[in-house]
Amino acid sequence: MGIFSIMDSIFMSLIIIGGGFMCKSVANEKPNNGMGYRTKLSKKNLDTWKEANTYGGNMLIICGIVYFILSLTYSILFFNNNMTVIVVSIGMLPVLLIGILFSEKHLKNMFDNDGNRK
Repeated sequence: MGIFSIMDSIFMSLIIIGGGFMCKSVANEKPNNGMGYRTKLSKKNLDTWKEANTYGGNMLIICGIVYFILSLTYSILFFNNNMTVIVVSIGMLPVLLIGILFSEKHLKNMFDNDGNRK
């Protein structure tokens, strides 16, 4: 079980970091429903879309790195524990939620409800 939790840590971290780079890559495109950081405020206009995907992408990259460090450390410390995979997988949720909360707070500090810069 120990090696599986280490592989899970690496794989999930790469997915989160990859999602961050994907968000940054669509920042200069038109808002869409397929890819990117999509919230009500982020899709208001091109300016909010670019800011949301640039900032949100950076947050995902940071969250992916933090998740990797925390989950890998936990996986190594509790290598033979059967609950490690579950704890490592569930541990991703708070890390991502914190990143989303920071991104939304950033957008609300930068823009009003109509998408105009403050």
